[in-house]
Amino acid sequence: MTWHLFGVVLTHQNTAANNRGENRDTTTTLQKILRNGDQFTTVSAEAIRHGLREVWQMEGRVLNRMLPPLPENREPFEDRTFNNWSRYLDDDILGFMNAGDARSRRGILEISRAISTKPWVGEFVRNFASPGSNPTRKDPSPNPIPYGAEVHHTRYQYGFAMTPEFLGREGNLNPRVTAEERTPRI
Repeated sequence: MTWHLFGVVLTHQNTAANNRGENRDTTTTLQKILRNGDQFTTVSAEAIRHGLREVWQMEGRVLNRMLPPLPENREPFEDRTFNNWSRYLDDDILGFMNAGDARSRRGILEISRAISTKPWVGEFVRNFASPGSNPTRKDPSPNPIPYGAEVHHTRYQYGFAMTPEFLGREGNLNPRVTAEERTPRI
């Protein structure tokens, strides 16, 4: 019999803001969905997976893809061919796709989009960027630059699912990782 692992994550309450991505003029916006006539903020599954990779990197796990800032003389990928995917925690659990090749692996860990637990009521902050803080401007203004951000003080809830038996497996073939390697990955 195959076992499947399902769970729900409820984050601690904190203030969410988007410091990059979509914006309206000089205001960064939060992603939102409508539910029962109210707006709820949301975080993509891709952002959650990115956060997992960031935590694993800080813990010193063996990863194929490293996130910036990279150590000196370090390429972002350890193995661009993905031939040894079972060696790397992120390739095994989160999967990969090599666009120049037909080689890909569906992620074992399925994560849903996170949804805020309370409606967004329009919280908004205004700030001023310090002169010279934008390195893309060729002629920095001596005046502070105003900008705004939508914020939401809330908790987020999202679900996940995983079939531990598939860790380190390619299709139904024998596992490439041992039971001792699989246990900490679970």
